[in-house]
Amino acid sequence: MFAAQGKEGSVTSRTVIGASWMVAWRMVTRALGLVSTLVLARLLVPADFGLVAIATSFAAAIDSLSELGLQAALVRLADDDTRLYDTAFTIQAIRGLLTGLIVACGAWSASWWFGDDRLKPLLFILAAVAAVGGFDNIAVVRFQRDLRFDVEFRLLFVSRILQFLCATGAAFAFRSYWSLIIGIVVGRLSRTFMTYWVQPYRPRLSLSRWRDLAEFSFWSWASSMAYMVWYRCDAFVLGPAIGMAQLGVFLLSAEIGLLPASELVDPATRALYAGVAAARNRGTEPLGLALPLMAVLLMIVFPISLGISATSGYVVAALLGPSWAIGQPVIAIFALACAITPVTFVSATVLNASGRVRRNFWAVAASAGTRVLAVCAVAGYRRLDLAALAVFGVIAAEAGLFLFQLARTGRLDWLEVWPGVLRTLLPGLAVALVVSGTGLGWHAVSMAPFQALFIGGTIGLGCIIGCVGLQMALWTAVGRPGGPEATLVGIAGDLAIRLLRQKRITFE
Repeated sequence: MFAAQGKEGSVTSRTVIGASWMVAWRMVTRALGLVSTLVLARLLVPADFGLVAIATSFAAAIDSLSELGLQAALVRLADDDTRLYDTAFTIQAIRGLLTGLIVACGAWSASWWFGDDRLKPLLFILAAVAAVGGFDNIAVVRFQRDLRFDVEFRLLFVSRILQFLCATGAAFAFRSYWSLIIGIVVGRLSRTFMTYWVQPYRPRLSLSRWRDLAEFSFWSWASSMAYMVWYRCDAFVLGPAIGMAQLGVFLLSAEIGLLPASELVDPATRALYAGVAAARNRGTEPLGLALPLMAVLLMIVFPISLGISATSGYVVAALLGPSWAIGQPVIAIFALACAITPVTFVSATVLNASGRVRRNFWAVAASAGTRVLAVCAVAGYRRLDLAALAVFGVIAAEAGLFLFQLARTGRLDWLEVWPGVLRTLLPGLAVALVVSGTGLGWHAVSMAPFQALFIGGTIGLGCIIGCVGLQMALWTAVGRPGGPEATLVGIAGDLAIRLLRQKRITFE
């Protein structure tokens, strides 16, 4: 058995702290990514990003074919037998080797489909990276089980900073798409090394407890297949229709627009998964947490999404340059879509962590199929804004599907959260009308990068302050009832008290 680790504090408080660590990780890595994007977008051309996006999408698609959700299964299971970790490690290693082999063998087909021979060497390298990744020390998942996300923060930070340094350094040296590949390779190898550095347990080759992982892993595998289609279909469908250059613009613009979801909602729900699994193992039904958590995340994400969407033209001018100008509406549309993602992320987390992985699969599969049809329907128009609008509609439909699946598992108290949701949406609508009516947002701009950064940053910050200020004023006016505002104020107070206690202990 693993040595026992401290379990002090409630699951809720430890989950909040874990979410804070994961959000901090996302903020740090996004700060690095922002600088990296700023440098690479100036040194490379959109076609370089499109080429690497195709290669990584193809490799990721193959990887998803055998994604078994082993780490999620280990987090959810109450059993801490080392034989489980040995079995999961063995399956993971076999999967990594097979994935690498299939990616390498598929290099010729991918090169033919996209009409670019440069894909072959890129995919050979990514195949080797996939094989090495299969030998990560899976015992690091123990930190998630114990809600020790501070350790995972350090693990991820080292590999990310090395990837950033190598990618940007190579971009200055070579001015080639190879700089992106160099960063990927260094980041992956350093992560594998770090998993053994931070976790002393050394897994062995064994399949003694494969049955304990089989059922959960099957539905996780099925869900990963659907997620693969959901996340990767844009590149495969749009690539042949619009070409590498416009595809690079679309994918990078979508990534920027989705920052509130990828950097706030995703890491918060990742910590939530471990917390929900821990609560379930203690006999608590997690369904009642879903709607309040959605309301809290919406309150955090919506003002930021609105600010990024409104200032999308300034984002392009400040960070990307004039060659990326057609990406402005894509950023604006995807940023607004982020306001819907708390519903999907929280629902999927609660369903998976509570063992209802089959329901999660059907929601993801239906959403993925809808996305393929929607993108195919607009690909022939060769307009990036239409493609973004099609995906926006699918994201909204996906949220409805997940709510439906969640409601089938038990009773949801809608009346408890609707007042708080309205207090979030109404101020946002008022701010959007002001920004749009004054002509400050939602349009392309042509100005120097630092000027665009200053003006756009001012407008974006004004959107966030306006939304939060109006909501808090409205909350105060109605008597400060329970809701997302009260939850966030309580969390902030708890964290402040914890920090003060830590400082007091340090001084003593």
